[in-house]
Amino acid sequence: ALFSVLPRQRRNEVDFFQIPPRDTKLPLPIAIVTGSNTGIGFELSFNLITRGYNVIVACRSPEKGEAAAKAINYRATKLNEKDHQIGKALFLHPCDLSSFSSIQSFVDEFHKSPLYHGSLNLLVNNAGINSNGVSTDGLDLCFQSNFLGHYLLTRLLLSDLMNARNYLTYPNEAESGRIVNLSSVMHHFASPLPNSKNEWKSQCIEIGSTKYPVKRNTYSHSKLAAIL
Repeated sequence: ALFSVLPRQRRNEVDFFQIPPRDTKLPLPIAIVTGSNTGIGFELSFNLITRGYNVIVACRSPEKGEAAAKAINYRATKLNEKDHQIGKALFLHPCDLSSFSSIQSFVDEFHKSPLYHGSLNLLVNNAGINSNGVSTDGLDLCFQSNFLGHYLLTRLLLSDLMNARNYLTYPNEAESGRIVNLSSVMHHFASPLPNSKNEWKSQCIEIGSTKYPVKRNTYSHSKLAAIL
């Protein structure tokens, strides 16, 4: 499942973007993976740096983000990769998907980073929560963290993704940066649209205006939105 974020090549070819030769002057490709301090995001980030990507560890806790980047880089030193250069993991700035201002700050810091070279090769929207609450922006905490935050992050990075060149066969075939949204089988349990439009509006968007929010499950809604 992890390798689905990388393009499927022709039969008998590798399942990841080809990294330019070691002697190239091109910088290593960059990936941003949200929620990469644990679980799928952590393992994917490790896998990407072993394939020659520099990975930005995007999470809300500086302590957990820096610890994850350190652990990923240390684990990579145990490998004996001779065919291509190993990248590195780096925590730049907190990225709290439940706060639109935090997302904007994260993107601003990314653009100031020494790793930034005018493009972004891969964005993996992996982070997610399954808990109720109201975000600092007055929206459902779960729906904003799982979908709206990722949507804003993607829009802010869209020009960088369009400027990227991911090599399918170096140097002849290339495509722009890729966006990967992780979802869940739970999306099957979301209320179907358009008949439930008012439910989506009241529970996912306008919940901040409700004085006593009722218990709700917007996790399924957020995962369906990620697919759509």
